This record gives sequence, C-alpha cells and structure tokens, in this order.
Amino acid sequence: MKKQYALIGLLTIVLGSTINVSAAQTTTNFSNNKNKEQISINLSSEEQKLITQEQKSVVNEIKKLDVDDEKFSEQLNKTINEKYNKIDEEVENKAKEEGIDKNSISNVETNLKEKTYKIDDDKEVNFQGTTVSVDVLEEKDKVTNELEDESEGLESALNFIKSNFIKSVEAATKSKTKEVTYKKYVTDSIIKSWKTAVYYISCEFTYNGTKVTARRTGNYVKPQGVVLNALYCTVDKESAVQKPSSKRRIAYVSGTLEGGIQIKETGLIVDRFWGRAEIECNSKGTISKRFRHS
Repeated sequence: MKKQYALIGLLTIVLGSTINVSAAQTTTNFSNNKNKEQISINLSSEEQKLITQEQKSVVNEIKKLDVDDEKFSEQLNKTINEKYNKIDEEVENKAKEEGIDKNSISNVETNLKEKTYKIDDDKEVNFQGTTVSVDVLEEKDKVTNELEDESEGLESALNFIKSNFIKSVEAATKSKTKEVTYKKYVTDSIIKSWKTAVYYISCEFTYNGTKVTARRTGNYVKPQGVVLNALYCTVDKESAVQKPSSKRRIAYVSGTLEGGIQIKETGLIVDRFWGRAEIECNSKGTISKRFRHS
C-alpha cells in the first residue's frame, strides 16, 4: 500500500518559529514539489516479526497515555519516534540501494500487513505501513420520546418547539438517542517533524427500530503536536450527514492538511495528507466507524 510523507529535509532550511497562514493563502502561494520518488519494500518474515514486536511496544506505551491530555499528540509522536524504527531503517536502506535521496520519497509500498490492536472498549491502535493511528470512539445513550429533527440552527429550534405541540407519527414509538464522538489521530513513523493529523466528528443519532435520524454536534480537522520550523494549515475541509436510506445515517468530516516552508513570502508544499472520518448508525442503534486516507 502507498504511504505519503513529508520531504522533511527541506524543513531544516527555515529557522525561527512556526508561521501561520490561512487556507486561502496556502492555496494561492504554495507550489507543489515535483521531484518526488517512490520505493517498494519487500520485508522478510523475520523483518516483519521485528516490526510486530515494535508495534506491540508502541501499543504498550500508548496504553499509558491519556487521550484527553492536551499533550497527547506530542506524546504519541514521541512514542512512535522512539519505539517504531525498523521500518524506517528498511526505507533508508532501500533508498541507498537505489541511489535515491530519502528526503525526496513521497510513497512507500510494502508487503507489511495492516494490524489493529484494541486498547479498551473505546480505543484502538492501527498500523498501516509507515502510518500509525489511534481511534477513540465514544457512545452515550439518552432516551427521547420521538425522532429528533435533522435540521441545524434556528430551523432545528423551531421544529423542536413545534414538536412539543404537534406530535408526529413517530412519537407513538419510543425512540432512543445516542451521542457519538469519533476522534482519529494519524501520524507517520518516518515524518519526524510532522504534526499529528486529528479528525473529529460528533453526532446525535435518534432511532426507533424502523428509521434513524442524525444531527451533527461538532467536527474539525487540524494538526496537533510539535512541528519544526514549518507552516501547516487545513484546506478543503468538509462535513455533512449522508442519508443512504431511512435506516442508515452517516456523519463525516474530511479534509486535507498541507505543510511546508516559506521563503521570501512564497510557500512550498512539502507534505499533503487527506483523510475522512465517519460514524454510521442504523435504525437499531448499531454504531460503526471508518477512516480513509491518502
């Protein structure tokens, strides 16, 4: 599978503190670096065993961390950099064999199988190539008398007031509501100076056995953690509720993180990461999550 990661060698050019710009400025001023390479690594069974041992070591360390701590992303990056190094060594060795500058590699293809380790009922750690991610999914039940309206803002408030005087047909069937939040932390074992990408989506799903409605309560996409002399921003963020049928609702947030350096007011993109986090509920109240990235 292919993995994208930063041309981290360029980041050392700039000295000073992190520069903040808007998404519009980034889209206008950044230019793509076209000198990118990709390599393919065929790991032996022994190498895969060593990587698996490192993965288990990472999981054991993550178990000690508090995901609610504001420094969680920074601690996650530190843990991965310290405990997950074997695959980095193989990338570096392969780059030397092929005479490729490691810092110019944009894609790494490996035969390493994806693995997921469950920490507890709410948390799990996923390893996919050079990418390491932490999932935090929380569900909270509350009882309601009827299906909640899917509108947002003033329209939702007016419909709520209206529903207290004009009972809908669904009110005859007692409904339940689940408050669901899903947070995805994604980082890379090779991008030593890259911030962790965080995708967050929360939603209230109301269901009665025959249908389900949804109302988003929060969403964001942003970088977190320590970054060295780099410029980062979020572009192309999108969030909505999809309605495949009356029995299914999907709330999602997607977005692209771009990172780079700035020289003489001109930005150069050296890293781009796109991801989409989603939570789904069916008419029986069963919750599932998914995350895709490139």
